[in-house]
Amino acid sequence: MCKYPILMELERHSCQSVWISSNLYVNLKSPGTYLLRDSQSNPGSYTVSVRTNHGITHIPLYKEGLCYFFGKLKFITTARLLSHFDRHPIIAGPTGSSTSLKYPYPINIIEPPIYEPIVLQSEAEIIPSKNQHYLRDFFIGNKESCLMKLSRWKKVWKKRWVVTWKHSLSFFRHSSDSHPIKFYDIRQATEIDWDDTYSMPNSFRIKFPDKTFYLYTSDDDDARQWVDLMQYKLQHYSEEIPTSKPSQSLMADVAAAAT
Repeated sequence: MCKYPILMELERHSCQSVWISSNLYVNLKSPGTYLLRDSQSNPGSYTVSVRTNHGITHIPLYKEGLCYFFGKLKFITTARLLSHFDRHPIIAGPTGSSTSLKYPYPINIIEPPIYEPIVLQSEAEIIPSKNQHYLRDFFIGNKESCLMKLSRWKKVWKKRWVVTWKHSLSFFRHSSDSHPIKFYDIRQATEIDWDDTYSMPNSFRIKFPDKTFYLYTSDDDDARQWVDLMQYKLQHYSEEIPTSKPSQSLMADVAAAAT
């Protein structure tokens, strides 16, 4: 049972921790699947994580006084909020791609009583919970959208579908492509910040030791989300030692996520 009295009737939407919402991306292929969870960045509020065509979108749901706020809408009663979810609300982000919230992720999942016998059990030399990188793979702050990227040699702006997943940064020609044309490790970046070198709106740069990427978008919110998320990732992974090239396992993960 959901532990929040004000949202008892939303029990079927599930109250889960942030990392569980990765199941929407990894295991569930149906856009429109969603779950309700606690907000880690705003304690006392909630986040609705939605599986879209291109990844996971996180939408805040919070209460001020007697009213609820979800996306662009305000609800004066819990019943109005519940009715909104029952009507399969349609959401659209800065990229213009829309998703209907149709499939609430259940709090109780049927589990068959079939278990595998253990034939060998031992202990690792390093206790996983003491390893500072143990939980890093559960970070699911991913984002993707269409950005304009400055060509390094021809100095012309080209439209690219840009994806960040874990500590990767990938560039695709089209959102439907399964393999990136460029792939970079964010841990190797030295700086991510706003930039007005080329006087383009909402322009920012991602600087690596041997190259600097200049990107922009006409959407203010999209640009801000990119800069905020990339700066967070740079700090989040700063203690890790990157390899000279992106690992094959991470490249395989990105390719699988794009399909």
